[in-house]
Amino acid sequence: MSICEGLAVVFVCSDPAAADAAITSAASTVVGAGARDHLRASRQHEACSLLAAYRLGRSVYEDMLVSLSTTQQMRVRGAADKAAIGEISLQLGFSRTKAGTWLHLGDALQ
Repeated sequence: MSICEGLAVVFVCSDPAAADAAITSAASTVVGAGARDHLRASRQHEACSLLAAYRLGRSVYEDMLVSLSTTQQMRVRGAADKAAIGEISLQLGFSRTKAGTWLHLGDALQ
């Protein structure tokens, strides 16, 4: 159950039993290459998720500030930041600490 393109190997994970059998029967170099490919894809997906979370949080943040004067904006920036983190936490189902980390990492990547 593996798809080979040169040395790049992708184990099909939609069927866990078949993936386990393919990994068990493959040579260690093939398994290592497949594991690296899957890890790279996993990191790319997590980076996309992080940027989507940042955009979600930024949208909530800006929605809170859009109709306020500059003076009022300075007073509610903390609340807007907390609301952005709360929305990320709620939508993605993880802690506010991790949501805050993702919001600030997304900001750094922009």
